[in-house]
Amino acid sequence: MRLRDGALLAIQPASTVRFERLRQYLGTDSIEAGIGIERGAVETRSAPGRARGLQIRTPAATAAVCGTEFRVRSGTGEAAIEVLTGRVSADSAGGRAELPAGRGAIAAADRPLRVETLRPEPSLDGLPTRIETLAATPRFAPVEGAAAYRVRVALDEGFTRLLADATGPRPEVAVVTREDSRLFVRARPVSAIGLQGLEASAVVEVAARPKPPLPTRPAERAGVFGRDVAFAWTEPEGIGAYRNQVSADETFLTCLLDTEVPTAAASVELPALAGASARWWWRVASISGSGASVRRGPFSAPRPFEQRPPGAAPGGEVDDDRGPRPGTYWARTLSIDPQGLVSPWGAGHRFEVKSLLRSGAGAPVGSSAGGPIELQPPP
Repeated sequence: MRLRDGALLAIQPASTVRFERLRQYLGTDSIEAGIGIERGAVETRSAPGRARGLQIRTPAATAAVCGTEFRVRSGTGEAAIEVLTGRVSADSAGGRAELPAGRGAIAAADRPLRVETLRPEPSLDGLPTRIETLAATPRFAPVEGAAAYRVRVALDEGFTRLLADATGPRPEVAVVTREDSRLFVRARPVSAIGLQGLEASAVVEVAARPKPPLPTRPAERAGVFGRDVAFAWTEPEGIGAYRNQVSADETFLTCLLDTEVPTAAASVELPALAGASARWWWRVASISGSGASVRRGPFSAPRPFEQRPPGAAPGGEVDDDRGPRPGTYWARTLSIDPQGLVSPWGAGHRFEVKSLLRSGAGAPVGSSAGGPIELQPPP
């Protein structure tokens, strides 16, 4: 509520406020105002040097000013007064105090005024400027000496369209929205006696829609064999295309694959392995609309998978002396890792077992060149 002399009264949610006196003097815009808060809170801002007083009364205390910015809250038998600019006179059954900017007081009928310096504003630099999930609880740096934090989230800079107004022990902002938009955040520390300190503000953009699909293949931390990999994901309603990325690291600064496809599937050919295995990451995003109305949503969480060889070549050699009967043979292998993951069969390898001339003791007979003598099959 804005008075004719420019004073602004922000009445907080769940408050009961009575305007006991509003007096305008003839020929001027000067307003003398008396306001009673039965419960809740009022935050005021008026120009310095106003000609007439502004008085806010609660059951526990009265605050009187001629021009300043301050807050008054009433409830549970006590009142809180917090001065942001200017000076406020606080009067209660427990005493009287002149409060300069940066000081506050808690008043109650059965004890003296408790006066202390307001806690400084928190730093909100750690909050993300963009949130790509439907619900998030980002944290900001704690304030020394704070016992709690009051955090408000609104759809407008003037905080007339509040989404949340909560007080809790952790320095965090709960963000839950029904649509993408810019959100305005204000946060204050709260002292052990209940005084709310100076306030910091920030702007956060929520860009969580259209929601990403749910990846289905390859599974989380799956092993893939060979170089050709197929990807698949769910199909959210109303989505006409998808963007799929594959990268060698979780940051996706450089991508092996970055493509838009009309169906819930894509594929990629991985490079040849340079070692025993390689780790890759993939993710997918939804695309809705077309032309000027196209919207590209956030990516799903990165999912790792491991590239492995399909099967190693047989090791060692075939001993003609102790091997199978003479003839031509083929061999292939597969691998089983400690978790029981079984690879496909590797490529087949051809080898031949030859018939050797042997002595009466069964040992191979060597030639003058030093090698065993091979028996030729009869014509």
